[in-house]
Order: sequence, then C-alpha cells, then structure tokens
Amino acid sequence: GGRRESADPHLYGLGDISSSITGGVFAAYRFAPFEIAATARQAITHRNNGLNGFVRFEYHVQGVPHPWDLRIGTHFDFANAVYEQTRFGVSPLQSEQSGLPVFTPGGGLEDVGLRASLTYVSSEHLILRLFADVNRFTADTADSPIVLQRTQRFVGGGIAYHF
Repeated sequence: GGRRESADPHLYGLGDISSSITGGVFAAYRFAPFEIAATARQAITHRNNGLNGFVRFEYHVQGVPHPWDLRIGTHFDFANAVYEQTRFGVSPLQSEQSGLPVFTPGGGLEDVGLRASLTYVSSEHLILRLFADVNRFTADTADSPIVLQRTQRFVGGGIAYHF
C-alpha cells in the first residue's frame, strides 16, 4: 500500500508514497498447538518501497468449542533501510517542506506486537473473523519524527468466502 500526505496534516511536506506490486516468500510450520510463520516481501514496481516482512509465533487455544477458533501470539516485523527511509525517514528536501528534522533510519527490527484472533466457521464456505493487535515501534522507527505514538493499536474484522 501507499500513503498520501493529505491523509494527515502531520504528513504535509513529506510527499506521497506510491503503492507497489510486491513479490515474496512465505513459510509456516505447525506443531500443534503452535505455529511459526515468516514472510518477506520486496517491492517490485516502486523499488524505493523496499523489503519488509515478519516472523510470527502463534498458539491455537485448545478447548474452544467448534466452530470457533481462538489464536494468540506475538510477531516481529522487520524492514530494510530503503523501506524505513521511505516510510519513516525525512530527507533534507522533506525537512524543508515539512519543518520536521532530517532523519535517516537504518534497517532491522521495526516493531514487536501481540495479536489475538477469533474465527467463527459459519459454513463450509463462510468464515467470520475478529482480531486485535497491539504493536510497539522499536529502534529507529520509534525515533522517527513522523511517529506520533510508539504504541499502535488496531481492531478489525472481516468476512471471507472460500470457494
């Protein structure tokens, strides 16, 4: 996904970030009731969007009656310096335009978080899901003048239809 500087007054002068087609790899290993998964994605069409990914550890809570599924876990998000500069850096020109100080982050661990998801399997084809995340920016990401709150919270839900 991209970012529009018009989305928030705090982003004024930083310019837009274009969306990009990405390519990547995903791997997961389950050893009941645990799962470890990892993803890495590289921007292809706008290479300045960089490389990012995550490692996730998840526990499938036992004893939850079917058709419910409860999972809790932690994740570690990472990114290279190109991704970090695009999302959280402030170039000299952006500094002039925005009034924010010049900031050049490096790559590495971007944030750590906790996640919970509750899934209801309504039928063979339909599932409903609620989830909540709490993430904490780390290292250079946390120090970016663009970041207003180091702790980010997200609650969401969705409906999926499986063909």
